[in-house]
Amino acid sequence: MHINTLKGCNDLVETRENLHSRDSEARKPSEINAALRSAIATLQVSSQNVTAADSYIAGTEMSADMRAYTESQMQSHAGPKTILELLQ
Repeated sequence: MHINTLKGCNDLVETRENLHSRDSEARKPSEINAALRSAIATLQVSSQNVTAADSYIAGTEMSADMRAYTESQMQSHAGPKTILELLQ
């Protein structure tokens, strides 16, 4: 079930109703709601973690690209001189 789609939300509501009708004596609706809220909160945290990891990876890739670009610029501007000669 994916709660990020309308169908997923509808499926969740249907599942809740089915659970409620089957287990009406065994479980109170408040217990079912609490379990669903907990599952939704866990999914939200997982989604945030995936977004954060994706941002970190993108930042790392950009850093590597900038390093490679800077190195190529330094080498192209050095001409026949080596980088060490420029630093002395």
